[in-house]
Amino acid sequence: MAAEVSSISLSQLLASIDEPVWREATLVAEFPGGPVSRSWQLDTASGPVVLRLDTALVKTLGLDRQAELVVLESVASVGIGPEVLWADPERGLLVTRLLPGRTWEETDLSDLHNLLRLGALLRRLHSIPVVHESPDLRTSVAMYVDAIGTEKARSIGLRAEKLLAEISIDSSCRVFCHRDVHCGNIIDHGELRLIDWEYAGSGDPCFELAVVAEQHQLDESQLGGILDGYAGAAYSIEISRLNQFRGLYAYIAELWSMVAH
Repeated sequence: MAAEVSSISLSQLLASIDEPVWREATLVAEFPGGPVSRSWQLDTASGPVVLRLDTALVKTLGLDRQAELVVLESVASVGIGPEVLWADPERGLLVTRLLPGRTWEETDLSDLHNLLRLGALLRRLHSIPVVHESPDLRTSVAMYVDAIGTEKARSIGLRAEKLLAEISIDSSCRVFCHRDVHCGNIIDHGELRLIDWEYAGSGDPCFELAVVAEQHQLDESQLGGILDGYAGAAYSIEISRLNQFRGLYAYIAELWSMVAH
């Protein structure tokens, strides 16, 4: 089914699902599409849900949908992620309960109170026991380079490898990370929660904060607000190391984009 994602209609998709509660759902909206999946908000007898359908790119990017289900169960149990209602990983299908609230925008990162809240959310996330061991960053870089197979990709990969060699990597400080925190994945309903956990797993807490900072090009003041909210975590964040991880993430994001497009 994944190869036909771009052309399949929602009615065809719903008709192919054996569970009556999802098959009889009605469309509310289709979310903005990405290269990895299509998603719809549906009304059902059990309330509003999100239906996600994978594209073939999921395998190319090495995403583990079975591991994602374990992650989602863990984060739902502590109230920072959506509840899984139904899944068929073999067909690339997932139904989760819609989290109430609004999605953050870039302007939310201009509010110091929000920055403190985001830092506190990440501190809480990093205290959750690790339920999935993600590939290390060196493995991810190599996988993307191999999937692309161009000279440009190999050049970016070499620069990433050089930076990785310079960063002090401590395997003992791997914590549970989302690994893709940006405004589009932050839901605010008085409390902050996160969606799109497909990259979640073990990781360096410093890299997690570097992803947030680099995704949104945060300045020193904004980053300081997040770090103030993060204060008290089991692992301290060194600014110099965080900046190295920002550079590494920029390389990884460029390689990801090349794979996706």
